[in-house]
Parts: sequence; structure tokens; C-alpha cells
Amino acid sequence: APAPLQWVNGWSLQPDMVIEMPKDVPLPATGTINYKSILVKVNFPEDLWVKAADLRPGNAGAVHHMRAIVRPPGSPWMKDAVPGVAYESGDPEVGRQGEGSDLLGKFNPGLGGQDFSLFESAKFVPKGSDIVFSMHYTATGKATTDR
Repeated sequence: APAPLQWVNGWSLQPDMVIEMPKDVPLPATGTINYKSILVKVNFPEDLWVKAADLRPGNAGAVHHMRAIVRPPGSPWMKDAVPGVAYESGDPEVGRQGEGSDLLGKFNPGLGGQDFSLFESAKFVPKGSDIVFSMHYTATGKATTDR
């Protein structure tokens, strides 16, 4: 039998920048938890080419999967959203993800970081962009939070 996989405790890729959700997201003990969209105002100071992305859940027991999506400057998507507030699909502040947005990275249990340079590639992030975290949670049997 092959040797068991060894999972990295911490970042699987060494970060140049860490972008965090500014507030805890309260999660109920039971029931279905609707997808959450959380705007983080990053306002990148210059155009960037991102060679890798590694997303880490704050509460790995509650995060089913998550995505970090680039919201370019001037986008109408989540333009009225308060940074750090966890909006649900259908909330008027969310609206529709628009043109110019791009998936920067994702987390699924066991996935690890995404290294785009392995394919001689990178993701473009325009100056002034922000990040929207799209979160899918699973109830754990006790009320908890994620950040």
C-alpha cells in the first residue's frame, strides 16, 4: 500500500500577502446554511499578476468549500455591500457577479494551494480590485463562527 498522505499544517504555499475576512461570520448549530458572499475591501494599489493562491478556512469543521473572487474596480457587483457583512444569495446587495470578475483561488478539503506558475500562467488582478469570498458552510451541531 502507498504511504499515507501528509497534510501541511498551515500554508501549503508561502504567502506574499494575506487577505482575511474582517469579521466573524456567525453559523447556526443546525439546518441548511445558505451560501454567503463577503466583500473585503483590498483596493490593490497596483496591477498584479498572481502566480499562486492558497485559501485556508478559519473553521475547517464548518467550511465545506470557499472561493476568492476578484471584484474589479467599477464593478456593479456588490457595490452597495458593507465590507465584512455575510450576505446571502438573493440579498439586493449581492446582485449578479459581473464581467471582469475572476476566480482567484478556492478551498476544498484536501485541495491545497493552486500554483498557476506550474502551467507558466498567472491570474491578473487589476489595480483597485477587491476580493469577494464565496462561502459554503455545513452546520456542525453547535453554534460557531468562521473568519
